[in-house]
Amino acid sequence: MNTLILQISKQHPTFAGHFPDAPIVPGVVLLDTALQAIAAAENLLLHHYELNSVKFLSPLSPADSENTDQADIHVSLNYQRTAEQRIQFDIVCGERKIVNATINIITKAMA
Repeated sequence: MNTLILQISKQHPTFAGHFPDAPIVPGVVLLDTALQAIAAAENLLLHHYELNSVKFLSPLSPADSENTDQADIHVSLNYQRTAEQRIQFDIVCGERKIVNATINIITKAMA
């Protein structure tokens, strides 16, 4: 299992509309941040994979940051290859699992 630390700015512009009185990190921001980190760590091109499954298990808010003085929310990204062409990952905040997902790595060009 590989672990990376992800940072999401508490000033991310999506918080203004998602939701102003009780902000949460949008799922698309969580996925994009995780996929960018996995792609960099595994030397993958972002257009060479597809999401196989995604489960959003718990919301993540700026208040979930352990240190409220920090400018970023820090979460752990735990990932592993579960098959030659598949990577499974979890996004975790403290002991709480936020996201569970699997991606398929595409090796052939699609027509």
